[in-house]
Amino acid sequence: MNESQDIPNYFTTKQASEILSVSQHQVAQLISAGELLANKVGGVLLADSQSVYKYAQSRNIKQTNKGRPLSSSMAFALLWELSDKEPSWLNYFQTRRMHEKLQSLSAKNLVWQCRKRCETYRCRATQATIRRIRSSVVASGTSSSTASRLSLTRDETTFEAYCSQAAFDTLRQEFSLAQDFNGNLILHACDQEFLADICEEMPEAVNALDLAESLSTRERSAGLRRLKELIDERK
Repeated sequence: MNESQDIPNYFTTKQASEILSVSQHQVAQLISAGELLANKVGGVLLADSQSVYKYAQSRNIKQTNKGRPLSSSMAFALLWELSDKEPSWLNYFQTRRMHEKLQSLSAKNLVWQCRKRCETYRCRATQATIRRIRSSVVASGTSSSTASRLSLTRDETTFEAYCSQAAFDTLRQEFSLAQDFNGNLILHACDQEFLADICEEMPEAVNALDLAESLSTRERSAGLRRLKELIDERK
């Protein structure tokens, strides 16, 4: 499906520092801040290679797009609005702020500011396990109809979806899910109550954003292009 299949599972902090052109101490700070995913294996801190490359991409975006990451609530509100759905959890003043923000947004800026909307877990799972999990989560990104409409070939062995943090914790325990940096199950966990009202898949702007964060050049370009179209439609 994408070029990330040839990426090693993890980097040492030294390797990550060379890729990001920062010190090893700064890599450790990025891990501590949650900007990079990491695990300790045998007492050695190892950074998730995919999160390293995604952060490298976001640094390129950040140079032309400033601003703090949005709260999860506001990030999803923007994505709901772009998908022609009402973010009913916002109050009047928050809604006004959201509309004002939409007027100055670019697709790349949206990706940058929504980067902390959820916690993302990548695991290895059998196809039987994925079939059982599907009913407990909401499909997104590469597993959504948005990907098909953008003429992207779907890798049926990989599944991407959203769920609540509590649901992820339950699934992890029930199916003994272990983190695998190149795993075929991608779960985005957040604590937004609106997830309970979604049936089959996330709204289109969420799916496009997930694609825009992909390491695959084709998926990333398609996601950014669709986000730009959705933003332009509301200006």
